Amino acid sequence: MFDKLVSNGNDITVSYMTNGSVAVFDADVHRYLRFIGLSSDALNMSPEDLSGFRDRREEIETFFAEKDPAEVDPSAVQTLKAHIRYGEAIAGIEVMGLDADHAEFLNMPFYKTGRVRKDPITEDDVDVVHDLLTEVEPTHVFVAGDLSDPHGTHRMCYKAIKEALRQYSDEATVPAGANGEAPTANETTRPQPLMWLYRGA
Repeated sequence: MFDKLVSNGNDITVSYMTNGSVAVFDADVHRYLRFIGLSSDALNMSPEDLSGFRDRREEIETFFAEKDPAEVDPSAVQTLKAHIRYGEAIAGIEVMGLDADHAEFLNMPFYKTGRVRKDPITEDDVDVVHDLLTEVEPTHVFVAGDLSDPHGTHRMCYKAIKEALRQYSDEATVPAGANGEAPTANETTRPQPLMWLYRGA
């Protein structure tokens, strides 16, 4: 379906609801830090930048070496892990013929606990999705329908999307005859998106 939508020239926005940092291994961060260290000359890093990088790398590596099971990563490490996920996500849609301009990283608040267990969905999460709907004004919305995934993230994202779509649709519907005319049926001021659930991983 994705391939067909792209090949037919549809305007597509791929939104990643969470930053995915919890699913990135410490070893992946270590590998990327090693890559930057080995590439410092090719990257034309100044001595000051290189010194700062080495200090930061040593700090992160020390944390990993002393890390307790299930210990929450510092915010900087969570950010590095999120950026690894973002790079993977962009590489994935590039295979389909899209690029970084087609990706939206929503980084929903409920996910950012640093743990497998997430916070409950709040209005802040719904607002993030609602803002994207308002910006894009989609005609179709495709949502991961694996609502019993191991960490429950898909179900929580679905809950936020469903509520944001309800609010978005309510805002786009005005009572007919609101200007003194006899009400007949509701009128819509923009297309109402159709939501599709798909089977993912």
